[in-house]
Amino acid sequence: MKYRNYFHKYIKPSKENNKYVAHLRMTDSPESKKNLNLLTKIIKNKKDKILILTDYKAIKNHLNNHDINIESNFAKDDFLKLCSAKKELYCSNSTFSWWASHFVSEKCKIYMPRELYEKYGYYGKSKVVSYENYPFS
Repeated sequence: MKYRNYFHKYIKPSKENNKYVAHLRMTDSPESKKNLNLLTKIIKNKKDKILILTDYKAIKNHLNNHDINIESNFAKDDFLKLCSAKKELYCSNSTFSWWASHFVSEKCKIYMPRELYEKYGYYGKSKVVSYENYPFS
């Protein structure tokens, strides 16, 4: 796809070794409560460190004893970090992380809300599953 080639030619994803990366959109999303519930449910079952890119710093209160790193930078930096996910990317109900899901490694599994997948589809090369862990066909 043309946009994928353009992206890889002109924009370099972060070289950080982020195995698990999540996006949580809260302050300007009508789906904020749903986004928080989906992400909290997933993270509570994870034992590995997760990088969370969010505008909602209080996420720490919901995930007290979990190994997480919370960041919120410029949109470009956050986008590149989303693209750096190596094993799993957790998309919020937002096109920001949906776009990033198209640029992760083919080995990265992508979790996204079913509504996001049904509305926009998926055109990347990675395996995509819903938050209910049911693979999309």
